Amino acid sequence: MKEQTAILPKLPIVGSLKLTSLDGERLTSIEVTSSDENPSSKTLDPFFERCYVEFKNFLEGNSRIISIPVDYSGLTPFHQDVLRVMKKIPYGEKKTYKDLAQMMGTKAYQA
Repeated sequence: MKEQTAILPKLPIVGSLKLTSLDGERLTSIEVTSSDENPSSKTLDPFFERCYVEFKNFLEGNSRIISIPVDYSGLTPFHQDVLRVMKKIPYGEKKTYKDLAQMMGTKAYQA
């Protein structure tokens, strides 16, 4: 399957997001965009529609969970570890870079 990209309609707090997926089942990138493209005139495919609904519900405070699968394969092993550790942080809890490094068992918090 070829790479798919969609620009979501504006979301609370973040605005428009450009999402990319290589397989239509997992996200490979998320970017905040100021694209002039009008996404409301296009129909989102079911995967990107699900992403939109989950992000919107989360950002509006109606949900505490985003369950969209993410493909980490394009990231370095270090960045993959950082994201895996971040997923373990409970909703509403704050952690510093140093906290994350300690959770990973490293002192690389300046990275």
